[in-house]
Parts: sequence; C-alpha cells; structure tokens
Amino acid sequence: MSMNVRFMVYNAYGIGGTVKTIFNFSNYLLKTGKYNVEIISVKRTKDTPTLYINPKVKITVIQDSRKGVYFSADDEHLLALPSEMIHPEEDLYTIFNRYIDKNLLEIFSDMHDGVLVTTMPSLNMLSANYVDDRVLKIGQEHKSYADHTPGIQEMIRNNYAKLDTLTILTQRNKSIYARKIHGEVSIYVLGNGTEYLPFRAQLKNHIIIAAGRYAEEKGYDMLIEAFGKINNQFPDWVIKIYGEGKLAEDYIRLIQKFHLEKQVMLEPGSDKLNEKLSEAGIHVCSSYRESFGMVIIEGFAMGIPCVSFACDGPAEIITDGYDGFLVEKEDTDALANAMAKLMSDENLRQKMGKNAHETAKQYDINMIGNDLDKIINLEANKKQIRKPAFHSGNVKTQNNIHTQKQLNTISEVSYESYQNMMDMASQGKIGFKTLLKMIKGWFVFKIR
Repeated sequence: MSMNVRFMVYNAYGIGGTVKTIFNFSNYLLKTGKYNVEIISVKRTKDTPTLYINPKVKITVIQDSRKGVYFSADDEHLLALPSEMIHPEEDLYTIFNRYIDKNLLEIFSDMHDGVLVTTMPSLNMLSANYVDDRVLKIGQEHKSYADHTPGIQEMIRNNYAKLDTLTILTQRNKSIYARKIHGEVSIYVLGNGTEYLPFRAQLKNHIIIAAGRYAEEKGYDMLIEAFGKINNQFPDWVIKIYGEGKLAEDYIRLIQKFHLEKQVMLEPGSDKLNEKLSEAGIHVCSSYRESFGMVIIEGFAMGIPCVSFACDGPAEIITDGYDGFLVEKEDTDALANAMAKLMSDENLRQKMGKNAHETAKQYDINMIGNDLDKIINLEANKKQIRKPAFHSGNVKTQNNIHTQKQLNTISEVSYESYQNMMDMASQGKIGFKTLLKMIKGWFVFKIR
C-alpha cells in the first residue's frame, strides 16, 4: 500500500526556491511508485502552478486568493482578522489571517496517517503541536538559525523537539540547530535538488544573470552598485535580473542613479529559468543572506560559474576559485572585482563552468530525492516501533482535543485583535483591500 506524503507550502502557485524544491521532491517521490503525494498550499494566486508538477500530485488550497472568488460573510469576517496561529515575526505574517488559521486546524485534525512535511517555522510549530502522533512530522528549515528573529528563534528552541524529524540545508547549520533545540529530534542535512542536465551553456554571451524575488535579502541593490563600478570597462556586457516584488521601483531608481539603463534590465520571473540561464555567461548571487541558493545549483547544472557573497548556503556549494568566486559579504568592491575577472577571461569562464557542471552532480534530484526517501523510511520505521500504529475505538488523542478547542474559539472576536489590526494598518503593513475588510469586520464586532 502506498504511503501518503503531504507537503505544506505557502504558495504552490509561485516560483520561489522553496516551491521549486517541494515540486522537485513531489515529482521524484511520485515517480518511485511508493507514495501518494499531496501539496497543501496556504494560498492560491493563479489558475495553474507556474512550475511543472506531475498532474497526479494532488494540490489542496486553503485560501483561494484569485480575483472574483466568493466568500461567505462569516469567512469575509475571518479574512479581515490577523492570524493568531502564525508567529507575528514571520516574514509573511501579514498575509495570514484567521480564515487560514481555522482551515489549517481543520486540515491538521483530519490527518491521521502518512507523512507531513512543513516548510516554515510557524507551520513546523503547528505540525508539532496539533497533528496526530500517528503522522510522521517532518519540519524543513530553509533559513540559517541566525537569520531568524529572536521570537522565531525562541519558538524553534521550544517546539522543534516535538517534531519527529528536522531537515537542514547545510552541514554548518545542522550543528547550530542541534545545539539550540530543547529536546531530541532526528536532524538531517537535506539540500535542495534540481535536474542534472547532460549539456552545458556555451558561456560566450556577455550576459550576467541573477534570479529571485525582488526582496531586500537578495541584495540586488549591491549587484547594481557593484556593476556600476566596472560597467565602463565592459560596455558590451548586460545584467538581467529575473524576479518580481515590491522593490522593483527602488531598483529602477538605482539603475538610473548609476546611468545603467542600457546595461541592467529587470525581467519578469520565469518558469523557464533554464532557458534564461543557458543564455548567460556568468551567474551572480548578491544576497545579504542565503541559507542555500537554489539558482546556484540550477546554474551549475548548466555549467555556469557563480560569483557570490560568502553567505551560509553559497559558501557550502561554491568552491572558491574552482567553480566560482566567493567574496566577503556586502563588499561591493570585491564583488565587482570577481565579476570583472570572469567577464574579461573567457577561458576562465569555460574552465570554471566545466567544474560547476561537475559539482552539480551532487545536487541531482535523483540523489537528493533518494535521500529524502531514505529519511522517510528510516523515521517511519522508528516511529512504528516507538509509537502505536493505530488507536482502537473512537478515542480522541490529546492533540485532537487541543485542536478542537482552538477550532471552537477561532471565530471569536476580541478587542485586542481589532486593535492589533488597526496598529498594523497605521504602520502600512496591511493593504487597502484588507483594510476595507477590517472596517467591515469592525462593524460586525460593534453590532455584537
């Protein structure tokens, strides 16, 4: 009998590194024939996923955020209330709400077998505390411990030991998490995987590529600044930055400041990144923080060398001087100099590109997916020995009793909830549409 494996992500319809990783794992596990695979997406923003997913993988959506979707008056009310289940220091906190809280808990209370893989700290915490003990609970960490806020770090220390298994992206972070977590949990290093390609990019085009959402941590401001130091030496080179996000206007102003309008292009995010990478001569990772670097291994799979700041993930993937260059974090002079070395020397690009293609073998999804398969089987066998495989009768577990209590109270309205919402609105953390929903909810509260 096939085992049920469920992955929970924020938005399966987006194009971020976490989504790519989960899709790659899902496609691989389904291909083995041993698993029924489901992806639970907190949000749905498009009609179909941007990235390829095997049609046999079930996708369950908690909140459909597409334009024109109907919600009942009660649901509209919950949509306007900030989440009480997600930690307020999560990056995406303001996009969660009590409608999601309610449906998350319902999903957790209905889950009694197989494997649940969660992919952000609050979801890991909720899985640890609310999911039936018969489920193998695997939490994934996609950030370095130091990159989390103090509140998230405290939540990790106090809750992650309640998981069965935790996967970490790099070896150096495994030891840190092992020291910080209060209690015992099986911890594995499980990197991201991608398709290893048999061919290599030609590396002849004078194109530098960078890819990822337009967010502060990606450091595109530093990439633009660094290129502005050397662009006059390389007038036939251009940078293409593929992504989307709220900082696009800031980057446009910075491009204009350095007079790079003809050499730096902001391109929309693409589900065909391999095609874009194949056109490049160099890849640059300019992140302030990067716990892994999915685009780095995707570039390596096509034989493209990478210049990067020495963040945790890139420092573990790139061998300085072999398949790319690592420079001190936030040193734009060093970044510019390393870029210039590769831009001015095609032979060096070809040599490093060949080495990068060899390095990519370590991240082949067939190898990384097999590692996850082994973790699931090992931990499932341990859990079967450690805990009963089933509960007789209709006795509720303590977790389910706890969950039901939360479900009974999730629709209640408190003055504090509205005060929190108004504070968030005054700080610009809530958009206009959400603010309208909040006002509507406030009238419902006053009527009560």
